[in-house]
Order: sequence, then C-alpha cells, then structure tokens
Amino acid sequence: MNKTCAQCNTEFELLEEDLNFYEKMKSPAPNYCWQCRMQRRLAHRNERTLYKRKDSIDGDTIVSIYPESAPFPIYKPEHWWGDDWDGTDYGIDYDASRPFLINTENC
Repeated sequence: MNKTCAQCNTEFELLEEDLNFYEKMKSPAPNYCWQCRMQRRLAHRNERTLYKRKDSIDGDTIVSIYPESAPFPIYKPEHWWGDDWDGTDYGIDYDASRPFLINTENC
C-alpha cells in the first residue's frame, strides 16, 4: 500500500506486515513517512544546548546535553557502556516484608 506523507508529501510504502501489525495493535496506519515520524519522536530531545562538564567517573571534561547542576551522574560513552561502574550504587535494598512491585512509601 502506498501513502503520501502528510508533512513532506513524499510517497512511502506500507508493507502488508506493517498493516497487520497496526491492525493487531488496534492502531491506525501512519500518515507520515518514517523520516517525519522519527523527526517527531526526537523533537523533544535537547541537542541544541550543549554543556562542558566533568565525567562522573574520572573527571575528564566532556560535552553533554546535561548541565553541571544535573542531579545525576554523567558518563563518557566508554564508561557508560563499560563495566567500570556499579549499578548497585543507585539501587535499594530488597525488603521481603514489603510488596515488590508497589511503592508503598508514598501511599
């Protein structure tokens, strides 16, 4: 099935598998080409304001989309994808007396 993008007016093809997927998900077929859909998905990201800041592991200066005042650690890609940091640093202890999937602290 061929459709015309509602934004850029280019013609794009929807395969039978795509239509089956949308039908299964009870979702209408898209009116935008994949490039325009991606543009809309990424529109909320901050990639226009960049900050110089320190990597949270070794203190090297990096460029980030998060300012120095961000309340969370920022890592260089090598550290983020590497095994140099411990995920349990930000975890919480398991308490068997509390429900596992429900946060009862704020209830």
